[in-house]
Amino acid sequence: MVPLPRYSSVAGIPITELLSAEQINRLVDRTRNGGAEIVALLKTGSAYYAPSAAAAEMVEAILLDKKKILPCSVLLEASTGSRACSPEFR
Repeated sequence: MVPLPRYSSVAGIPITELLSAEQINRLVDRTRNGGAEIVALLKTGSAYYAPSAAAAEMVEAILLDKKKILPCSVLLEASTGSRACSPEFR
């Protein structure tokens, strides 16, 4: 993970106005090391957690018509045989 505190907000308020520099630094470190933390806790199968959680969230948003915007990407294969990665899927 790549944490970007200057772009982070809560209800539109920048986190720099809500948290001290020390708290932000602790969050940045934990975010940066989050993958290793999950691997350490789950031992095996940890690589499947994030993709499956994201897929479940997408299915729930579609089935319950939550009108939710989710970041995702999709590998596109055109009829011409070319391939591309799209940053969004609508």
